[in-house]
Amino acid sequence: MRTLDLNGKLAEAIKTRSIVRLTRKVEAGHADGYVIAKSNQWLLLLLIGEGVTYAGFQAFRLRDVSSLQAPSPYASFYQAALRKRRLRRPAAPKLNLSTTQELVRSAGARFPLVTLHREKADPDVCHIGRVVSVSPTSASLLEVTPH
Repeated sequence: MRTLDLNGKLAEAIKTRSIVRLTRKVEAGHADGYVIAKSNQWLLLLLIGEGVTYAGFQAFRLRDVSSLQAPSPYASFYQAALRKRRLRRPAAPKLNLSTTQELVRSAGARFPLVTLHREKADPDVCHIGRVVSVSPTSASLLEVTPH
């Protein structure tokens, strides 16, 4: 997807508070949610989960986005279901989306646990833990596991 088209659609989605659907090059399927913020590298989405509830916040690299539908094909349904359930949008976290390093650092300061996916390096693995340190090329987590 061309960067200008994507940036324009994201800016409009933020302004109108519309639900979008995005697909990515690195993963099959799609994600639906509200665009909370964007930078030159990242966008932050308030996810709407399969159970039509708020499913947390997720950051996506802009260069990995292959398509963006605004509004999502099910936006009206999602909005009606969320309203009927009397669910309120959670407050948007103040995250620094300027660089990957700052994103991880600010997420670690805001949330007790973060999840990092490295789809290109190992698509079947995610790392969940408390952010201990971040450098321009790596992040260290105090990981939690099922064990």
